[in-house]
Amino acid sequence: MVRIFLVGDGMKVIGIAAVGRSGQLGLGGVLPWHHNGGDLRRFRELTTGKVVVLGSVTFDNIFFGMPAWEDRLVLRMSREHTQLYDSGALVGYLRPGVLRIVREFMVKPIEVWIAGGAQVYEAWRPYVGRWDITVNEYNGGADTWMPHLWEARETSPS
Repeated sequence: MVRIFLVGDGMKVIGIAAVGRSGQLGLGGVLPWHHNGGDLRRFRELTTGKVVVLGSVTFDNIFFGMPAWEDRLVLRMSREHTQLYDSGALVGYLRPGVLRIVREFMVKPIEVWIAGGAQVYEAWRPYVGRWDITVNEYNGGADTWMPHLWEARETSPS
């Protein structure tokens, strides 16, 4: 059974990822398999009009320059700060930290899609109520692995 956990008055947080058969997430800063057009189309459909959160490596090496950013607010998280992109254009900065971002958006009835990488998934783990994971046929090498975050949780974050 999949639970959706609501933060505040309506912020729904969903983790989204594509992984290899053994949980492979990245190799050398990029996806270790060839991009699947269907996966990218689905990603665009699910996240249009939503907030998308990415780590700096994922943003810079996988998603930067892709047409997937139209009609989205994208948060590019790093240790120094979080950059805000609106429809692909840099519009501002936030101080670092998941809690600061949660406080900024928690009273708005929105969906926030957490799109990687591994450290961002781990940081947002207490807030994610649903995982949307695509498992690819890839079963080769990787240097970044998806944490087993989408497995059922026994307790809710407080």
